[in-house]
Amino acid sequence: MNTRGHTANIVKNRCHLDLRRFFFSQRVIDRWNGLQQEVIDSTSVNVFKNGLEKTRITKMGFFND
Repeated sequence: MNTRGHTANIVKNRCHLDLRRFFFSQRVIDRWNGLQQEVIDSTSVNVFKNGLEKTRITKMGFFND
């Protein structure tokens, strides 16, 4: 039983090159895994976007690169 995060966690592969570490596909995994289950289970795109906005406001630095 997985007790951390939500049910749609993505496994982040280890990067051997520094260049790969900064790709969008690698940077977005941490943010996706940091979302709450309620945001993941959204019933529409607008509900998902509202959940992202609420996460951005409550977690300082969530969308900063």
